[in-house]
Amino acid sequence: FFVVDTEGEYLLLADGSVRRVERPKRKKRRHTQAVCAGDTRIAAKIRSGEKVTNSELRRTLAQLGEGGDPDQEG
Repeated sequence: FFVVDTEGEYLLLADGSVRRVERPKRKKRRHTQAVCAGDTRIAAKIRSGEKVTNSELRRTLAQLGEGGDPDQEG
């Protein structure tokens, strides 16, 4: 999951498939574990406030999790 926004002590998480950008999951910060992925292109888009698509989230998570094909969607 990626943190797509914050609301006080809550993080809004999305993965692009089960939890889409339009309806992120709300979790308390203390119930999450940070995994450093701050150097990805999508992380830069989220930090700058640009619109992120579900397919971009899926593609980036596939790259980070599996080291797989960047064109893979699913």
